[in-house]
Amino acid sequence: MAAFAVPTLKNVEDFQVYYVATVLVVILLVRRLLTWPHQPPGPPGLPLVGHMHFLGANPHISLWKLADKYGPLMSLRLGNKPYVVATSPETAKEFLKTLDANFGSRHYSSQSQYLLYGGQDVAFQESSPSWRNLKKIFTMELASPARLEASRHIREEEMIVLLRTIHSKGELELKSQLIDMISHVISRMVINKRFDDSVESDFPTLVQTHFRLAGAFVPGDYIPAVKWLDLGGFEAQMKKQKERMDAFIDDILVQHRERRAKGPVPMKEYDMVHVLLDRIETKDDQIQLTDTHVKALVLDAFLGASETIILTSEWAMAELLRHPSLMAKAQAELDAVVGRDRMVTESDLRHLTYLNTIIKETFRLHPAAALLLPRESAQPSQAFGYNFPAKTRVLINCYAIHRDPAIWHDPLVFNPDRFLQADLKDVDVKGRHFQLLPFGAGRRVCPGLSMGILTVQFILASLLHSFDWSLPGDMKPEDVDMTEIYGLTLPRAAPLPCAAKLRLPSHLLTTAQKP
Repeated sequence: MAAFAVPTLKNVEDFQVYYVATVLVVILLVRRLLTWPHQPPGPPGLPLVGHMHFLGANPHISLWKLADKYGPLMSLRLGNKPYVVATSPETAKEFLKTLDANFGSRHYSSQSQYLLYGGQDVAFQESSPSWRNLKKIFTMELASPARLEASRHIREEEMIVLLRTIHSKGELELKSQLIDMISHVISRMVINKRFDDSVESDFPTLVQTHFRLAGAFVPGDYIPAVKWLDLGGFEAQMKKQKERMDAFIDDILVQHRERRAKGPVPMKEYDMVHVLLDRIETKDDQIQLTDTHVKALVLDAFLGASETIILTSEWAMAELLRHPSLMAKAQAELDAVVGRDRMVTESDLRHLTYLNTIIKETFRLHPAAALLLPRESAQPSQAFGYNFPAKTRVLINCYAIHRDPAIWHDPLVFNPDRFLQADLKDVDVKGRHFQLLPFGAGRRVCPGLSMGILTVQFILASLLHSFDWSLPGDMKPEDVDMTEIYGLTLPRAAPLPCAAKLRLPSHLLTTAQKP
């Protein structure tokens, strides 16, 4: 065995170099650990897919259950994309209000690329001066108080058509009738004609297909390595749908420009498209509009305004058919406020306190978007002691918030009377109260919420005032199927069969003005 050798001067110098290097490495490691992103807890993920396997067919429910274990602020990774899920009013408020400016953008998706003109619309465009300008235009031309008042006659005329159809049928499936009515309303507001007068004969189906694809899950958006496979075939479907919808909207612009070429357009013919074309031609906007912007805004009007109104009205009627005593209570209020010698008008709506609690409760139990459209951060940020890198996406699970027993008494029970209580009577759905967020909040709040709320109120008031409603045949209230289908929105899975018996004098329907 070799004897132990005392280090020479050279060995000592080597030791000192090694020692200094070791200390530097330790310092760097400590600094790295101290600055390592400290993020909310979350379940263990898998290589490549991250936490995608946790989502299942109903991500809003799956994430709600995960939050029971990991808390109201939870980290996930879908493919290679970092997400944070907020499942309480406090965490929702942090991202929708406190950090609103940073978490105010959208991320790339196949839907925005193929179906929404490369994300040039209001809903999917990233936060920018152009987006702010488009949102302002959209709100002014579709949902401002002045625009809603100017279009009031359209909703009232189309409501008469709906009521006459219901009266003639007696028994019906409600959603198809609502789709027809809302399609007419939006079409008249946007392009000044009913959809059956347009070049697209099956306009409602066109819109419904567009909306279905907009809510599809595209694996390649989360795992770029498999994007070329087009798993599920959704991108191919989107490309075909894009061509069909673009041809439809192109024809709208052509028709409007041909009309403008003939001379000044009278005010009675003015619609949203004419207003947008004015903005292109005058070139006085801070952000100059293009044809692509106009197409995207027209598409937003057809898609966003229609779906929420239709599914919320249908959910409200489903709940009332399951709770006849609540329907009777709403009808008693309508008789007291309106009477039975005239039709409901929109000016009556502010006096229908109980009817509006029914609508609030419907938005609570059946929000149109269970998970609000994801937001994405522009810069690194901090909240609740956690660090969030730039490009972090946040999901607000308003479905879970609306059903949280810590916030709501008997949260799974449809009980409009809760909104008559002192602590809840002032809670609204416009984004000011973070325990009730069907339209979101902050700068990304739904720009069409005023029109959506007003139209749902008017539909429900008119249906309940005009008819006594029941279930057909031997159906009982407990037989009503309340299953949901998850997508971009949360519609009913099954049609809603119902029977209607006129409760007003029939001459009110026959003498009303036709569109």
